[in-house]
Amino acid sequence: TPGNRKVTVSNFLASIYKNSLFNQGLVNGNFDIWQRNTTFTDATTIPTAYSADRWLSYRTGYAANCTTTRQDGTGVYGSRYCLRQARDNGDSNTSNMILVYNMETEDSLKFRGKKVTLSFYARMGALFSATSTKFVSNIVSGTGTDENDVTGLTGAATVVTQDNTLSTSWQKFTMTSSAVIADSVTQLIVRFNWTPVGTAGATDYIEITQVQLCSGDVALPFQPKSFLDELKACMRYYEKSYNYGVFAGAATTLGCVGGGVATSGNNV
Repeated sequence: TPGNRKVTVSNFLASIYKNSLFNQGLVNGNFDIWQRNTTFTDATTIPTAYSADRWLSYRTGYAANCTTTRQDGTGVYGSRYCLRQARDNGDSNTSNMILVYNMETEDSLKFRGKKVTLSFYARMGALFSATSTKFVSNIVSGTGTDENDVTGLTGAATVVTQDNTLSTSWQKFTMTSSAVIADSVTQLIVRFNWTPVGTAGATDYIEITQVQLCSGDVALPFQPKSFLDELKACMRYYEKSYNYGVFAGAATTLGCVGGGVATSGNNV
């Protein structure tokens, strides 16, 4: 190459797909945007299960003692924040802990006929209680329109699943589907889950960042987006009438439009 610059296959592909849906099918995979708040406890419905924009965090049956927070993610180059999902200290309930991204049909259709690769960084707290420190990642398909994992997908099928063994240090994990996405698929979701055991200690949690869904069988280098681009994408699904740093429901008129304080968003 000119100037003897080394070009790897992954760098070449990244240059082709930069800013492309096929390089990053997920919005807010780096957990930059937190319009609703930065701490969430005990989801009881689909709306209250949203934490970082686009991400649902809850337990099977909306069980209590699940706390989701924004944390420092700078231990992974290219990240400012990560998402922490924790089982509260002293909890003995062993219901699954679940973290989900629902991709809307409009974007899911574009992955038909292609393999898909999921990559992410994750680590555990020192007292992470899941059996064999397993953190499970899944890509699931459906045949409905703009449905969500909480209420169920029509024609749900597992595209690929993987058990990931965490440590207290950041690790990168990747997984690729063995077959292309079928023509009948109209929706894709990404789901993470872990099943706790025993009684939770003070650091019974996982942390995750740089979640990326790529077209093809190569985990491309993570391509961070600008804060502005990511915020604009998130506001397609949820926006509020406050300034960004003021969370909805606060007693303030800052950033309100016409004095209103309503929020909006859909369940996808």
